[in-house]
Amino acid sequence: LVNGRPAAMTVFKYNYKRNCGLGLDLGVHPDFRVISHSGYTSLARLMIELRHKQLLMDAKSLGMSLPLGSLVEVESPKVVARFKEYGMLLLPVKYYEPPAPEDALEIIGRQEIEKTGFTPMHLGIYPIDRGAYNPKDADQLSMFVKAYLMDHYGLPESHWAVQESLQSISVEERAK
Repeated sequence: LVNGRPAAMTVFKYNYKRNCGLGLDLGVHPDFRVISHSGYTSLARLMIELRHKQLLMDAKSLGMSLPLGSLVEVESPKVVARFKEYGMLLLPVKYYEPPAPEDALEIIGRQEIEKTGFTPMHLGIYPIDRGAYNPKDADQLSMFVKAYLMDHYGLPESHWAVQESLQSISVEERAK
């Protein structure tokens, strides 16, 4: 809230299994996109920083090490460009977003989800410690894919979308 008016919101969660954040939503009212607060000129960038502070507190409360960052799914090239301005780095993986999060899978059924299709997306990260994130580390990239597709969406590792993402990492590594 800014002066009692809704200005922005974010939805995210800490995935303690993979020690990273999952950014699920970020929205800023157009009237509040440009701000000047605590050295920030963008409310979205401030929200991302506040999200990181909460991830750090969540990890610390569970005795975990510093999370690598907050992952996000991004579809539109325009949003990719904007998020890059805020510090997001694209992960070098092929990625498809399932049509529903894991809770909805039980409602619509696992057979139905295969019929409805998946959306090609970009997977990105807002690193907390840029030195710890390594875009050439296949284990890190695999962990990020699994954090979203398996842990959040509930897909099995054998699912085609998971396998296609993981294989794209292997192809990237072999190309070096």
